[in-house]
Amino acid sequence: MSPSRASAPTSVMDRLRALLPSSDHPGASQPTPFGLSRYSLLLIYVFITLSTSCVYFGWGPLSIILFNSGAYLWLCNEDEQELAKAARQPFCVAQDTNVQTLFTVCYATHFIVSGAAGVLIDTAGPKVTAILGQTLNLCGWFILGGFTDSFRGILPAFVLIGAGADMCFLPMLCISNVFPGSSGFILTVMGASCSLSSVVPMVLRTIQIRGFSFRAVCWGYALLGPAGCLVLVCLFVPLEGFIEEDRYVLVKSTETQCSSIQLPNRLSKKRSPQPPQAATAVAIRSMATARTEIEPGPSSQGAAATGNSGGSTAPERHASAVAALRQGPVAVSTVTDDDFFQPFVKDACTFLYVGVCIYFIICSVAMNYYQKAASKFLSPEAFSGLGAASPLSTFPCLIIGRVTDYVPIVPVMLFVNSTGVLCYVLALADGPIVGYASITFFSIYISVFTSQVYIFIKEVFTSVHYGKLIGIASMVGGLLSLTSNWLYNGLTMRHFGGDVVPVLWGMFAVICFAYLLLIPMFFGARKKQRLLKEQKVFLIPAECASSRLPPASAPAPVVCHQQELLSGRSLESSQAN
Repeated sequence: MSPSRASAPTSVMDRLRALLPSSDHPGASQPTPFGLSRYSLLLIYVFITLSTSCVYFGWGPLSIILFNSGAYLWLCNEDEQELAKAARQPFCVAQDTNVQTLFTVCYATHFIVSGAAGVLIDTAGPKVTAILGQTLNLCGWFILGGFTDSFRGILPAFVLIGAGADMCFLPMLCISNVFPGSSGFILTVMGASCSLSSVVPMVLRTIQIRGFSFRAVCWGYALLGPAGCLVLVCLFVPLEGFIEEDRYVLVKSTETQCSSIQLPNRLSKKRSPQPPQAATAVAIRSMATARTEIEPGPSSQGAAATGNSGGSTAPERHASAVAALRQGPVAVSTVTDDDFFQPFVKDACTFLYVGVCIYFIICSVAMNYYQKAASKFLSPEAFSGLGAASPLSTFPCLIIGRVTDYVPIVPVMLFVNSTGVLCYVLALADGPIVGYASITFFSIYISVFTSQVYIFIKEVFTSVHYGKLIGIASMVGGLLSLTSNWLYNGLTMRHFGGDVVPVLWGMFAVICFAYLLLIPMFFGARKKQRLLKEQKVFLIPAECASSRLPPASAPAPVVCHQQELLSGRSLESSQAN
C-alpha cells in the first residue's frame, strides 16, 4: 500500500476530529459531577430534555389519547356519549372544543412560566430550577392519569405540565458552558432535543393501542419520565451550574517585570500593541454564582477589611475579591465590575435585546400561522408531508448550530429569515412541487427557532443575567405568538372567508420587516462584542499569571512557575496561600 493511501484515512479522521468541540479552553476541563466526561454529561442532558421538556408539542397523538380516555365526554348528551365510546372520536362539539383548548392553556402557561424559570436560574441555580420543573411535570402527569367523571383534574394537570416545560429545559442549557467555543452547536443540540420531545406522545399512543389503560400510560410515563429525570437532575446537574465562558479572562503575556505592572479598572481606548506571545487563561468566577465569602488573606490588610462581606451585593463581593488579589506584587484583573455586573434593566432596555425579542415574536407568529393555515394553501400531497417538517428540521439545526461557532449569529439569523421569506413566497404559488419546496424552507426556518435567540443572547450579553434574558424573551415571544390564533380564526376564516392569500402577503411583509431589525443588530452586536472583548483582555507578565499569590512581603519581581485556573470557588484557598 502506498504511503499516500495509508495516510488518507488518518487525514479524514483528523478532519473529523477538527469538527469536534475544542478542549483547549480551561472551561472544557472544569470539574463535572462524579468526574464524568463532558460528552457523557451531554448525553444525560439530552436524554432529560428529550424525555420531559415540550412533550405536549406532539398534540396530535396526545389529543387522540385524551379522546380515547373519555376526556370531557361528560359535556356530551347520552346519545353522543354512546357514539363517541363506539367510534373513539369526538362526537360532541363541546368535547372537541375543550380538549383543543387544553393545548392553548398548556402553551400559555409554558411561556408565562419561562420568565420565572429564567429568574430562578440566575438566583437559585439550574439544579433547583430543574428539580422544580420535573416536580411540576410529575404532579401534572399523575393528576392527568387520575381524572374521572368525579375528579375532573384535566385542566390543572395541563397547567402543571405547561409550567414544567421550560423549568425542565432552560436549566439544561448550562451544559454549553463545558464546551467553550462550541456553545452554538451545543445549544442547537439541546434545542433539537426539545423539539424531538414531541415524539413522546406518539410512543404513549402506541402503548395505549397495545391495550394499556389511560391511567397506566400516564402513571407509567410519570415514573419513567419526570420521576426518572428528577433523579438524574439531582445527581448530574450542579447546584450552581458550570463556569460560563465569559468568566474567563484572557491574559496576554509580556516580558515586563511584575512590579512595574499597573492595571486600571477601566481600559483606555488607546491600547498598547500586544506582542504575539502565548496567552494564559485566568478565570475569575463571579461571587454571584460562587456564593462563598472571601476570607481575609495575608496578602494585604485591605483584603481583611473587605473580605467578610456576606451581605453585600454580587458586584461588591466580586470587587473585594479582585481588590484583595491586586494588593500583592502579583496583579490580576478581570472584567470591570460596572460593565459586567450592570443591572438587568440596562441589558433589557437596549436596542439589541428589544430587537431580538421582536424578531422572536415575528418568527413565532410566522411559524404558528403557517402550521395552522397549511391545509388552505398547500396541495393535499404537499400537506401530507408537513408532518415531516419538524423531524427533518433536526439536520439543518445541527449544521446551522455548528456554523454559529465560526460565524457571528446575526448573519445566520439573516439566512434563517430568508428561508422564512422563501417559504411564504412559495406558499403563494400553486402546485405540489412548489409546496414541497415551501415545506423544505419551512423546516430550515423552524430548525433554530429558539436556539438562535439563545445563541444571540449568549454572544452579545454577559452571563450575569443570561437566565432572565432568555426566559423573558421566550415568555414574550411565546405569549404573543398566540395572536396567530386570531390571524387564522378571526381574520382568515371569518373576515376573508377562508382566503389565506391576504394574510400570507401580510406575513411575508412582516418577515421582510425583520431585515430592518437584523441589519442594525448586526452592527450593534459587533460593536458590543468588541467592547466586551477589550474590557476582558489586558497586558500582564507571564510570570505573574498565576493564581498562587505570594505574601505581601515577597520581593519583586515574582516568578510564578505554575499556572492554574482561578475561580470564585478557589479564591479563599488562593489568598490563604
